[in-house]
Amino acid sequence: MFLTDRQQAVSVLPTDLIHIVKTGDTSQGNPAGSSYKAEINQIFELTAGCCLSSATFNQGTITFNNASGGTAFTVTGLSFTGGSGNCINNLYVNNIWPCSVNINVQPQSQGKVFFGALSGASGFTVDLVTDTTPATRLGLNTNTPEYTLDFYSFDRRSRLFYDDSNATTPSLHSLTYSGDSSLSIQYGAFSQGSWGIALTARGFNNPDYDFIGAQGETALFSSTYANGINIISQVTPDETVRATEDYIRFYAGISPVDANYQPHVHIQGSGATRGYMGIGQGNTSPTSLVDISGTTGYDQLRLRTTYIPTSASDPNGNVGDICWGLDGATPYIYLKTNTGWVRGFLGSFF
Repeated sequence: MFLTDRQQAVSVLPTDLIHIVKTGDTSQGNPAGSSYKAEINQIFELTAGCCLSSATFNQGTITFNNASGGTAFTVTGLSFTGGSGNCINNLYVNNIWPCSVNINVQPQSQGKVFFGALSGASGFTVDLVTDTTPATRLGLNTNTPEYTLDFYSFDRRSRLFYDDSNATTPSLHSLTYSGDSSLSIQYGAFSQGSWGIALTARGFNNPDYDFIGAQGETALFSSTYANGINIISQVTPDETVRATEDYIRFYAGISPVDANYQPHVHIQGSGATRGYMGIGQGNTSPTSLVDISGTTGYDQLRLRTTYIPTSASDPNGNVGDICWGLDGATPYIYLKTNTGWVRGFLGSFF
């Protein structure tokens, strides 16, 4: 019977015995060496250069290193597997490659996955939470994201989050920026730099960026490289069947809870009056290109600066311009026509 014919041992312990031969030991009278028994764990109680200290696994190859830093041996053609409950506390790798297409990282009990760290907080956090329905929250520079997207700045002075689970108003999904620093959201061709449009908010405690406005103000502006800004309410492809009114409105200093929730400027977007502008709160049905409706009637249109043409042929102004002025103590109103300036006497009302 040969050694290779023997049955393989199972349930081997480090204290089990093996047979070894120490070559060069002639104490037993054999010039080839002496025969001894030893525990299995004695194999690793050798010189530091031969002891296994670590191992790495890379694409089917596991490499064992000894204590002196050299490679002890390698084994190829392996797959890295582990059953339920076989936990690894620390696993150090350089690259993780999928065997097929996807890599699945699945924490138990809807837990969190942390990537990196910054001042004690995760650089990037995936929180697989479960509220009334399964959901996922993504956090940047935070271990505890509160919203679907919850991003903090590196210095944690500002925060940008997307809330789509507001308990008070569940149908309202909001993208919110908060903080004491300024924010600029810019759009433009990548190759041309920031030549497009920017939505900017200046922080209350930010001394910089006064070109935006006062602290706490917001601004929508185009850069010096842009041609301008267009505000468009798009028409339907077939204007004979209009799905919406396509108007444009501006509100100032009011909110939906105000009793007089009406726009201050209304621009018609459909019908024969498309392009008509109603100025004045609630003036949403203008009947001319410019339709002004003041609160009292005497504060609707004002020409602050006076001008008196030198003569009918005064070159200043354009056809249709109106101005007014005093000639001595006599008030006049002036209108420029195709033939020049004309004036009308404004008699005393009293």
